[in-house]
Amino acid sequence: MALINDIWIQVIDEKVGRDIQSTDHPTEKGIDITDNVKRQPITISLTGKIVDTDNLKSHEAYNKLYNLQEKGSLITYSGRNILKNMQIQSFNSTHPYTNAGGLDFDMTLKEVRIAQNAYSTNEDSGKTKAEEKAGTQQVSQGDGNAVYHTVQKGNTVYTLVNTNYKELGSTVQWVIDNNPDAFSRKGDPTTLKVGAKLLMGYKEKDKTESTQYGVEATWLYTNGVYADGVYYGEDVTDRV
Repeated sequence: MALINDIWIQVIDEKVGRDIQSTDHPTEKGIDITDNVKRQPITISLTGKIVDTDNLKSHEAYNKLYNLQEKGSLITYSGRNILKNMQIQSFNSTHPYTNAGGLDFDMTLKEVRIAQNAYSTNEDSGKTKAEEKAGTQQVSQGDGNAVYHTVQKGNTVYTLVNTNYKELGSTVQWVIDNNPDAFSRKGDPTTLKVGAKLLMGYKEKDKTESTQYGVEATWLYTNGVYADGVYYGEDVTDRV
């Protein structure tokens, strides 16, 4: 037996998928290769049966699971593996005569990674760290909330991403992908052009833009949006 939140299910098999995505571009000398590796959301595929229990009839359990899927709710799965912050991506059922009063099912769960706010405010000044550091960075504000850097001699993508603009939460690969004209050789971070205008990231996530996850996402603070397995918003029970 296994649990999805408080719903008992009989699981015959569970298959867990753990993948990473690594860059196909040359990496800058001295850069830790792990900076260009992104862990993909964990997935788990389940097959099993839903039958009557002391707490729920099989059709009641089915309806509760279906509602969790429809609302995009975050769930906890407790079986051979225990996984939190999961979402029901697919849920299919069959009703064979061998399972009288119940049903057989297959289901796929996918991890939802929670995006954290990259900014913290100094209580004394009332400014964010980015605002306090702005005087020492070659920063220009373009359209909306984009943050740009004018490349100076000696700048490297790695240092800019991990020191000067660390609070933006961008990665080296994201900067490379979103500034193809800033390099003498496309995709090669060692060929950064002096004087080039680099898009380093966005100060606020409140509009449609290309994110560090490489997808187009609509950022909302109300009902929330899921994008590439990442949840942005407040109330996880609201509709996607």
